[in-house]
Amino acid sequence: MHLYPSISAPKAPSVHVGAHTHVNPNTIVRMVALRNYTQLFFTDRKSFIVSRTLKYLEETLQPHGNFIRINRHESVNELYVKKCMKSGVVILKDDSRIVPSRRRAKKTYEYFNGMSKLY
Repeated sequence: MHLYPSISAPKAPSVHVGAHTHVNPNTIVRMVALRNYTQLFFTDRKSFIVSRTLKYLEETLQPHGNFIRINRHESVNELYVKKCMKSGVVILKDDSRIVPSRRRAKKTYEYFNGMSKLY
């Protein structure tokens, strides 16, 4: 017998990313564009490719998570950013580095510095 039968655990959000694929946006670490396809990298170090553009996925996932475009080909989930260096290089929690585009380096650095001051 349950103490609280009417209370259930909240269901994790599930977002349609292509074909018959639904994912929890909080488990996506980063997305990499491959022309008209996008490779998704997850927290369990698995990845797969969907036949959607990076722009489409960013628009679809926007209400569910904060994905930041670092350069033309890559977008990261800010939940998994460890730090951002002065040059704009983003270091993720798994110690992988993502180099921003020349024009986005300053904005990337300012975004993550402002975000860290809020906490």
